[in-house]
Amino acid sequence: MKDGQRIDLSSACFQAGFQQGYLTEIHPGAAVRGVRDSDYIRKGGALCGVTLTLAHGDKTSRHILLPEGATGQWRMEARSSTQLVCTAEEDTLPLHLEQQWYMKGEVLRMTLRLMNAGEDTVCVEDLALCFTADSDFSWGCNAAARVIGHFGLSGHNSHLLLERCDGQGPILMVLPDERTHLEYFEQPEKNKGSLAAYIHSGLARQEAEQAGARMHLPATTLHLAPGESREYGLRLLWAEDRVQAREKLVRFGLMDVQVLPGMTVPEQTDVLVALRGNWPELALTLPEGCEQLDARERGGYRVYRLRFGRLGENTLWLRSGDRYANLEFFVTEKLQTLLEKRGAFIASHQVKDESLWYDGLLAEWNNETAVQLGPDNYDKIGGWRIYEVTCDDPGLSKPAFLSSKLVELPDPQQAAALDRYVECFVWGGLQC
Repeated sequence: MKDGQRIDLSSACFQAGFQQGYLTEIHPGAAVRGVRDSDYIRKGGALCGVTLTLAHGDKTSRHILLPEGATGQWRMEARSSTQLVCTAEEDTLPLHLEQQWYMKGEVLRMTLRLMNAGEDTVCVEDLALCFTADSDFSWGCNAAARVIGHFGLSGHNSHLLLERCDGQGPILMVLPDERTHLEYFEQPEKNKGSLAAYIHSGLARQEAEQAGARMHLPATTLHLAPGESREYGLRLLWAEDRVQAREKLVRFGLMDVQVLPGMTVPEQTDVLVALRGNWPELALTLPEGCEQLDARERGGYRVYRLRFGRLGENTLWLRSGDRYANLEFFVTEKLQTLLEKRGAFIASHQVKDESLWYDGLLAEWNNETAVQLGPDNYDKIGGWRIYEVTCDDPGLSKPAFLSSKLVELPDPQQAAALDRYVECFVWGGLQC
């Protein structure tokens, strides 16, 4: 352990570094198997930074405890080599805010405590924990060692995984405890790999809702009377791979969910939902028009066979007492219908002008601005990414799709569009 600006905690499973109260470095300890060259947290970022908006009296105040843009600071106190207490220091903060970190066994536990030490009731209108994964893929970096966040926000079954890009372990798991749920998230555009996961989001989501966003989880706020307190907690732990991660989800009180064939399915397709966990008296609430065809025990899972009867969004709810989780399915039209519509759309957005060097291009279309893109009009695409309009994944995937589709579902007009693309655009156009 070092001076007040930096404190290190260590155990057999974790090596963690705290700068000015923020968890800025985390690595597996000697007892954890796996590769050692991942940082998990991006330089300048942190895990479990806090933001909150409070209403008290006739005032509403925003408080930020993050490495950037902070309105206050943390005071750190090391209780031992495995325990740290951080107390928020900010003159305008009407709550006592304390964050504790404690290593025991395979777990690094974070507990966040809010206490109203004032004389007026305080409403927590939103409360978020912020995570900054090391997902910065700059030129010359070792991309394999960078991590990508896989964030599952689903009420009381929420979990966050930070995984190496090459698929090797260990995986850093972040699991809410039984007192904590996550109901909303934001990903700042300027900070790739960052996530603000909301425990309460009564105010935070209003702007998104006004812009037309569809919310799937209920919004909550918290009222703290004078002298009242509330605690929330996260568990951080390592998993060797996805298989072990699923085992630890169950062992630490969450549900392991597996779905076949997936969560986007064509209509009239049977869907298998396999659930494994220790939620007592677990109940499923099916969306309107959904039929449960079968339910049986298999390999430790409770497997449900479902068939959805409505196109678009379909929410399946899992409930156990006060705990809940949601599974969001999206039902499409039949695959043949989708293939025919996609092929027709591509063929109908082709450049047909012999005076242009890109005659025959199967063009990009911006549905937001209703603009067909091309080398003379890149619309909202700028900089070196303009090449996407004619090649790379966006440009080259359309003729590849069309050629495969025509093998199974021939169409004269679409075949003619593909011929024109090859003869007019590729030969002498794209090649040059």
